[in-house]
Amino acid sequence: MNLKKILLPFLLLLLLLPATSFAQETLRNRMDYVFEVFRSLFYYTADEDRFKDPDNREEIFRLIEELRTNFNAHELKTSDYSKDPGYLSALESLRRVLDDSRHRFAEGRHGYALWRLRSIPGYCITCHVRYEVPIDFSTESMEDYELSSFELGQFLMASRQFDKASEALLEVVEDPKERFNRMEALRKWMVIYTRVNPDPQHALTVLTRLRSKVDFSTNEEEEIKGWIRSLRRWQRESGAQISTLRRAEALMTQGLQMQESRLDGNGLVELLRATSLLHKLMERSAPTGSDRARALYLLGRSYTELTDVFTYEMPEIFLRQCIRQHPGTEDAKNCYRIYSENVTMGYSGSGGTRIPGDIQAELKELYDLAFGIPTLPTQG
Repeated sequence: MNLKKILLPFLLLLLLLPATSFAQETLRNRMDYVFEVFRSLFYYTADEDRFKDPDNREEIFRLIEELRTNFNAHELKTSDYSKDPGYLSALESLRRVLDDSRHRFAEGRHGYALWRLRSIPGYCITCHVRYEVPIDFSTESMEDYELSSFELGQFLMASRQFDKASEALLEVVEDPKERFNRMEALRKWMVIYTRVNPDPQHALTVLTRLRSKVDFSTNEEEEIKGWIRSLRRWQRESGAQISTLRRAEALMTQGLQMQESRLDGNGLVELLRATSLLHKLMERSAPTGSDRARALYLLGRSYTELTDVFTYEMPEIFLRQCIRQHPGTEDAKNCYRIYSENVTMGYSGSGGTRIPGDIQAELKELYDLAFGIPTLPTQG
C-alpha cells in the first residue's frame, strides 16, 4: 500500500487563505501551524512500517489529535469561502475521518486508521484548485521523503506551486517507467490549465509536443485527441455576453454530448471549465432561489462525470444540497434521479445490488423532499 502517493494531496487542505484582514491573518497563522503538524505526521504516514512502530505511537496519536482539534477551529468554519457549498461539506467530512482515525488508532487498529486517512486527499485537491490563493510554502523539507515525480507533482499541487507541479507531472508522462500513472498525471495537469491558469494555447502546445515524444496507447491517444478538439473549440469561442450560469450550463451540456461513456475522457475540458465557472459564481455572488438550485444541479451533474479527476463523493455533496435546500423543484427532482443512480451503482456488483438500510432510508427521505411528498406524522 503506497500511502505516500495517496496521502500527499491531503496537504492541499492545509493551505487556505491570504492574510488580507485580521480574521484572515488569524486563519493563516493557524494553517501555518496545521501545515507543520501534518508535515510531521506525514513523516510517519508515508511509511506503513514506521506508522505501525510501537515506539512512534505516542507521537502519532498526539499529531492526529492536533489535526483533529485544529480542523474544528472557528476560523475555518467562518472563512469567506464558506459561501461555496462544497467547502463546509469537505471540512465536515475531513473532521469525521480524523475523529474516526483517532479513535481507531487509540484502540490499536493502526491499519484501519491508515485506511481511513486514504479517503482524505480527494476533498483537498477538489477544493483548492479552484481558489485564487497565494502560497509561499517550500518543498525543501520534503526532499528526504524520496518522492517519485508523480508524488512530488501532487504535493506541489497541494501547496499551489502550480508551475513546478506542471513540470513534475509532465516528467511522469514522459517517463516510460511511469506509464501506469501517466494519464492520471496528465489529467491533473489539465486541471491546472483549465481551472487554475486557463490557457488553451499553452495546453495545445504541450499536448502536441507530448504526442510526438510519448508512445501513448490507442485509448490514451483518443482521449488526448478529444482534449485537443475541445481546446481548439475554446480558442474559437465568441465573446458573446451571457450570464456565468448559462455559460457554465452550455459548457456542461457540450461536454456531456461529446461522451460515449464516462470512461472515454471526452468532454473533460468543458466539464472542468463549467465547474470552475460555477464555483466562482457561488463564491463571489452567492446566487439565491432558482439560480442557486440550478448551480447546485449543474455542479452535481458535472462532478458525476469527473470522478476520475476528483473525489467520488463530490457529486453527492452538491446533489444532496440541491434537494434539501430547494425541495419540490425540477432541479431537485433531477438531482434525486442522478443521486439515486449513483448510489445504486455504488452498491451494485456481481452479486447484485445490496443497499444498506440506512442508505435506503436516506434515499426515501431525499425522494420525498425532491418530489414534494409531505412527511407523515409519527404514530405514537
